Amino acid sequence: MKLAGSTRLQAPLQALARHHIPTNRLLRATHLAGHHLLSSRLHWSRNTASRIFGEIDKAPISAPPRFAALSHHHTQTLSQENTIMTSANKVAAKQPQREDKSSPRKGRQDLLVPEFTPHAPVKRLGEDLLHGPRLEEHIVIVLGVGPGLGLSIAQTFAKRGYTTAILSRSKGRLDGWADALHDEARAFRQSHDLPLGAEGERLSAAFACDALDNASIRQTIDEICAFWPGKKVGTACYNASIRKRGPFLEQRLEQIQEGVQGSILAGFTFAQAVIAKMEAHGEGGSLLVTGATSSTRGREGFAGFAASKSGLRALCQSVAREYGPKSVHVAHVIVDGLIESDTALDFLGMPKGSRFPDGSALLPPQMAKAWLFLAQQHPSCWTFEMDLRPAREHW
Repeated sequence: MKLAGSTRLQAPLQALARHHIPTNRLLRATHLAGHHLLSSRLHWSRNTASRIFGEIDKAPISAPPRFAALSHHHTQTLSQENTIMTSANKVAAKQPQREDKSSPRKGRQDLLVPEFTPHAPVKRLGEDLLHGPRLEEHIVIVLGVGPGLGLSIAQTFAKRGYTTAILSRSKGRLDGWADALHDEARAFRQSHDLPLGAEGERLSAAFACDALDNASIRQTIDEICAFWPGKKVGTACYNASIRKRGPFLEQRLEQIQEGVQGSILAGFTFAQAVIAKMEAHGEGGSLLVTGATSSTRGREGFAGFAASKSGLRALCQSVAREYGPKSVHVAHVIVDGLIESDTALDFLGMPKGSRFPDGSALLPPQMAKAWLFLAQQHPSCWTFEMDLRPAREHW
């Protein structure tokens, strides 16, 4: 039998268990309550009953004849049980009730608030501004910048006039790229009559950041905000990864730990740091995370990598559900295929100056368009997960 307010019975049940009182005696009391027999004759206080079973009728209650013949022994037993339950309820009432703030979707009352102003006109594909702070104040952070996908992502945003912060373990090779990104962003702003910022202001800068060091990640995010004190973190791209491959019995625990650090722990730290900045300025933003084939399935030889990438994907799902209602768009991009790069060409013995045939490998500048598309999405239509693969990829 399902009782109304049954969740309120937990504390009394625990109290009965501590005093070694069989719960079947409680069921007798419950039976009485179900027939509105919470009277003083049975030593039940109206206050205790309302705590356990909810509001009860205010009218006086008397026991029906078929319960009037309860023995004196049973009446005393119920009195003892009531005393224990009353004490337990008092203890439970004193416990501080913590509000669960991690589920902002409860009730969905937002649907019941009418709006009478029309929606803004829908722009053509690619013409929307990024979700979050306005362009002049918007910082795009890319962690995991190399000559391939990471740099292409930064270039795509810089060509739209956005301020970019590029992060990698080695800062030396980033400085030249940052200069080029600055020039691209400045050219876009000039051609569209947009503010260029203060005299001498940089529209791109390089920062050293080690994904194997969580403290380094937090410190770098703070350095970025200090470098541009008048701007706000609006888009953050996590593109770092540590990929280890080999027979399962030959993989070392240290390799697995590095993979978990590079994906789960560093991704967790990066997400916390940038979302805290977005929540502080209250204008929302986007967190875009790079995944892999191993994010959704583990293949032979990729045990550690699959464990770390699938964990990162699950992390993204949780953060997306919690912060979507707070105007933070979290998206996970599965890269399912070989990315064209000089390293990949050399590894496969391709001739110098050659490239992969069209449709056989992922091309970073084409891939980067997906990051721009995700960051431009309107809050009424957000993508959580997108997978990219070349036309000829087996999947």
